[in-house]
Amino acid sequence: MNDTWHDTYVSFLDPSEYKPAIALAGSWDKWKKVREKHAEAINQWAEEVEAILTSQAIDTMKEHSKQPGGTAAAKWLAEKTYKGSKGVGRPKVDKPVVGLPSDSDKIAQDMKRLFVVGKK
Repeated sequence: MNDTWHDTYVSFLDPSEYKPAIALAGSWDKWKKVREKHAEAINQWAEEVEAILTSQAIDTMKEHSKQPGGTAAAKWLAEKTYKGSKGVGRPKVDKPVVGLPSDSDKIAQDMKRLFVVGKK
């Protein structure tokens, strides 16, 4: 892949890759073939696009934080939310879904309880 392709790809700042795909390959199907063949290089370009977009978002939030009511933006910056979060507290445990007993289950339980079925 050459520098022109890199520059074109990055210039779109499109993490979906649709716009550079059409500009560079002419169609989405052709792009998928190109991407498969040159995955390593294009993955690096995609990473660069994400870094640029994050940097731009940080710049925007800096400006917002200076405005009246910019507390949320300042907090976003201070907490480094742009780096992603790993969650706070204990991990959530999925509770098993307990189904309601069916009518036949209820009847069987009642029979066992009332008639002591199965005991000798």
